Amino acid sequence: MLFSTLHEKDGAFPARNAAFQNGDLVFIRGRTWRSWFVRFFDVSNDFSHVGIIRIIDGVPKVIHATPDADVVQLQNMEDFLSPANADHAGVYRLKYNQLTAEAASMKALGYFEQGISFDHRFDILCNDMLYCTELIWLAYKHSGIDLGEGEADFLYDSAPFGKVLLPGRLSKSRRLIKVEKDSYEKQDGNIRITRKK
Repeated sequence: MLFSTLHEKDGAFPARNAAFQNGDLVFIRGRTWRSWFVRFFDVSNDFSHVGIIRIIDGVPKVIHATPDADVVQLQNMEDFLSPANADHAGVYRLKYNQLTAEAASMKALGYFEQGISFDHRFDILCNDMLYCTELIWLAYKHSGIDLGEGEADFLYDSAPFGKVLLPGRLSKSRRLIKVEKDSYEKQDGNIRITRKK
């Protein structure tokens, strides 16, 4: 089990950080109108946003692109999974290749360090601005893995935005495995792990 409670006031969260690895992907179901919009177009999926983990000084950080900040962010895991931001989450890992996952997390960290802007046009062909799933896809592609597995499989035709890679497409990549069969749901104001039977 990764952790029993993501939000604990006694500071127990950092003690459980060892279960995360560089390159792990953290998908969330957000609580904003934008999250609702994403899920409206991606009805078969339970997630609306994604970030990639980079462990810095022993603490997992989440690198992600969000229109709220307008540039790529490096955020504490506790904040990324805050009940104010998400009511559901899942952790996914690249199968069989930790070196590639490590390289992808470094590439994503580079996007943060460069101050890459959020791509409000959601144009996957424009790499000088990035949206959340594009950041993940591109970081892994530069590291030798195409999580989209080809244009026809992962690009979504959307009239206002053109071709958009949605979180659902990414989470269903055959190259990823869910870290565990548990799910993370909001309970009592916190996101808690729920063991599936």
